[in-house]
Amino acid sequence: MKKFLAVIFILFLVFRILPYINNPVPLGYDGGIYLYEFLLFPNLPNWLILGFSPGLFVFAFPFAKLVPPEFLLIPISILSQIVLFFSVYFVSKKIFNGKIALLNTFLFSVSLIQFRTFWFFYVKNTFALALLLPALYFLSKKKILPSIAFAVLLSYFHLPTFLIYLATIIILFLFDHKNLKFYLKVFVSVIAVFSIYYLPTFNQTILPYLIPVLQSVAPYKLIATGGLSSGGGTFYSLPLSFLMTVFYLPFAFLGVYLLRKEQNTKPFLIAFIILFLMVVTNFFFSLRYFIPLDLFLIFFAGYGINYFFEKYKNYKDILPFYFIVLIFFIFTFILKTASPLITPQVLGEIKSFKGIKNSYVLSTSKEDNAWLLGYTNLELIAWDFGGENKYWKQNDWQDFFGNIPIERKLSLLNKLPKPLYIFINDKQLFYFRDITIFPCVKKLTGHFYQYNCK
Repeated sequence: MKKFLAVIFILFLVFRILPYINNPVPLGYDGGIYLYEFLLFPNLPNWLILGFSPGLFVFAFPFAKLVPPEFLLIPISILSQIVLFFSVYFVSKKIFNGKIALLNTFLFSVSLIQFRTFWFFYVKNTFALALLLPALYFLSKKKILPSIAFAVLLSYFHLPTFLIYLATIIILFLFDHKNLKFYLKVFVSVIAVFSIYYLPTFNQTILPYLIPVLQSVAPYKLIATGGLSSGGGTFYSLPLSFLMTVFYLPFAFLGVYLLRKEQNTKPFLIAFIILFLMVVTNFFFSLRYFIPLDLFLIFFAGYGINYFFEKYKNYKDILPFYFIVLIFFIFTFILKTASPLITPQVLGEIKSFKGIKNSYVLSTSKEDNAWLLGYTNLELIAWDFGGENKYWKQNDWQDFFGNIPIERKLSLLNKLPKPLYIFINDKQLFYFRDITIFPCVKKLTGHFYQYNCK
């Protein structure tokens, strides 16, 4: 059993390390934001405290003081995946058995959704999922101290994932009257520790999202709008996400059906149903909620696969082919989609402006915001991002990115504080070429321009 686990783990590591061979640039978009938070924590600006969960940064704080935080980004991303890998294995082994645990860890390793989570650099999300599984396991076993400990850690790592746990324990409390006292103790204890940080910061961390969350509940949306509008979150569309799970989706539903009356899987079944409803009804952040839904699909798929091939032993010869197909798809997916958003050369160009302070940089693409924020000391001015989005109104931003005369663009740029730099990536150069050829706009590097117009 250990040999099989070692082989799967090596395969998993290959898939996670492969994108970083000859590539020092963090994947996805959020790496620059994490770097910025590591550099400033615990003295974060107000705009960054919105929905902020401090758990990861408390644990990483000593390391961020020992080594440059930039060096932590890629290792901590891979570490989050490793922690989740073993969380899947140990919880699956405890709930089911070692064979199903191996199946689940293999499915996790080859999951396109889970790899894309890694690519997006959703580190807090990944650590939170690694905490959610044992939190639900200890709920099923009615062990009060571990239940409280994992739930509290979960709440301090990622609020959207904590909401899944919260909804699960509330449903258990309402319908499992036999264990009502246990659930009440856990719930009250978790909320008490949760409140130590989140109550004093309630207006910044909870309140801005409370109304959107309540308004996104399906009955309210149907009454208020007559439909189920998009729930948002940066991830694949719902049809595409389901398509990416097609190789284990039928087995997952088989597992759910077979385990529907099992007591030890009750918290997992409830969490699965909650997530499924969140996703299909376009709940707030619903696209991102497909990530934990995929994890629960994997959790039940292992059981479904084991049941199916134990019952229909004549089809067991298909299993090796099934595994090879999954490995082929994830390997191809990585080769096609695992490139970073910017090249090492462009990141080096951005980092070369690290020494410039008391100046501003205007980002002309949302893809560049996080990199400019984390890898320079320039004050970032970006549309609907950061703390310096206060000089232009929404219609000004729309005009600037629209087809307006150069005089109007220069008029808008003159409203911004100086010294002012403008970062224009290759994709955006076509739209802002009229600015770059103006005499008072000086090109400093391939993508940085200094604005000197009056």
